[in-house]
Amino acid sequence: MEAAYELLAESGPSAVSKRAVCARARLNDRYFYESFANSDALLLELVRERTERGIGIITAAMIDAGPRISEQLCAAAEAAVDFAVEDRLNGPLLLASYSNEVLQRARQSTIYRLAVVTTKMTAIAKDGPDTGTPDADPAAYVFASGSIELVAAWLRGEFAVSKQQLAQYVAAALAAATQLEPSGVGVIGSASGSALDDQADEPTCQ
Repeated sequence: MEAAYELLAESGPSAVSKRAVCARARLNDRYFYESFANSDALLLELVRERTERGIGIITAAMIDAGPRISEQLCAAAEAAVDFAVEDRLNGPLLLASYSNEVLQRARQSTIYRLAVVTTKMTAIAKDGPDTGTPDADPAAYVFASGSIELVAAWLRGEFAVSKQQLAQYVAAALAAATQLEPSGVGVIGSASGSALDDQADEPTCQ
């Protein structure tokens, strides 16, 4: 996997071939085929791994933000934007997904995975049952899809806003999709609203 990441960083997704990965890792074909059917499968796994890493980072940021809804939404949005645009691989991978068929499939999988996680976190925040692996709520899917499209457009230079402003738009979209307001319960943590904001406005990230 590390060899594949190095190739991605140096030359982009087209460089992640069986031959190139094996040469970089100094392994023969047998070791490659023990884990992956082909280079497309490897590329999909790389995106899946990065998706799960990003979800972990976003969740940790929300937990660290404390009980206030507005702070949690901002923390989630800021962590997501930072992960998408600051990492040396994520931005190029996202942009390449609009021309590479394999990465396009991976982007759709990422969108659905993010929608499922958002749906689950919303249910927990509203003191609902944890059903384990819920289906994605349509509103959560719209949020995930729209946020990824917005970040991609920003990376292409289509929106002249700062990274902080970009995070604010993502936070507002998350608030709208989850219908979580500062007077409600925390996204993660106690169901008590006594320590939460008494404002019902959209989150304003600092």
